[in-house]
Amino acid sequence: MEILSLLILLAVSIWVYKDAIAHGYSSGSALLWSLGVFFMLIVFLPIYLITRNSKRRTTNHYYDYQQEGPIKVGESSTSSEQIYCFHCGSEVSSKFVHCPYCGSKLKDADRKCQNCGEKLEAGWKVCPKCGAEQI
Repeated sequence: MEILSLLILLAVSIWVYKDAIAHGYSSGSALLWSLGVFFMLIVFLPIYLITRNSKRRTTNHYYDYQQEGPIKVGESSTSSEQIYCFHCGSEVSSKFVHCPYCGSKLKDADRKCQNCGEKLEAGWKVCPKCGAEQI
């Protein structure tokens, strides 16, 4: 039973390290978070989960649902400049369909509803216009 507990602690600590790196923490900070979670899971894991979400919200970007993906505040999505990935927050070219850092889809170039033809964004499972489920 002790071995199983240690394996779970190790797995959660490794996940915290990888997640912290993906959220833009330095490798030193990620290591400290993972060590804290390993030694005091009940204390550090909730604190990490709260602070990682607040870190993502305080970055200078937002997801514009009228446009074709995440755009920088004060910048239109028609420019061929930089945008921010809505998943990891990395700055990428607005021409990219996939984020080169985390692999998530930034936009689907020609994705339309199978029922009404409404333009759909990456990750949408239901059409906002007609409610048809998408495959």
